[in-house]
Amino acid sequence: MGCITKKLRGYGFAAQMSQLPIVAVQRIKIVRSRKLLNNVLFWCSMILGLAMMCALYVLV
Repeated sequence: MGCITKKLRGYGFAAQMSQLPIVAVQRIKIVRSRKLLNNVLFWCSMILGLAMMCALYVLV
């Protein structure tokens, strides 16, 4: 997003880094075996990271 908008914002980096704890939870064996839970966590990480970063770049 920084290359596209020519703006470098700290909250974009924070939004991307918010995905890391969710990825770590997804790699736990119990969560990996439950497809629905793993899918929900994946979409939460996509919404929190990429979509939130795009929305913040557009709004601010």
